[in-house]
Amino acid sequence: MQSAANVNFVGSLARDPETKYLSSGTAITTFSVPVNTGYGDRQKTTWYNVAVFGKRGEQCAENLKKGSVVFVSGEQVLDTWDKPDGTKGFSLKVTAESVKFLDKFGKGAGRTDSESQLVKEENEDEIPF
Repeated sequence: MQSAANVNFVGSLARDPETKYLSSGTAITTFSVPVNTGYGDRQKTTWYNVAVFGKRGEQCAENLKKGSVVFVSGEQVLDTWDKPDGTKGFSLKVTAESVKFLDKFGKGAGRTDSESQLVKEENEDEIPF
């Protein structure tokens, strides 16, 4: 039986996405997302390095930037290595199966809070109940 460590998280991109292409032409877009858990003295930040392949990766590169809020679902892998000082280094990598953009896109994108409120008020008249 094959096993996998799947993970789901929400966070903001710590840097702009970077895209590279394999010799086959497949896109690989990568970005980092810090996720805070716990509270007070027990709060921890886990950094996830996310890789998104193919057309989804290209869409991420086109639509996301540093600070964009995303929901990521994918397979988690822990990479370890020996550092020059003799200690162990580690990195959590996630191969994303899905990335949902949680920022506003389309007509509401780039509007200020007052403009968004105005759009909301205009649309309330269209609600049938």
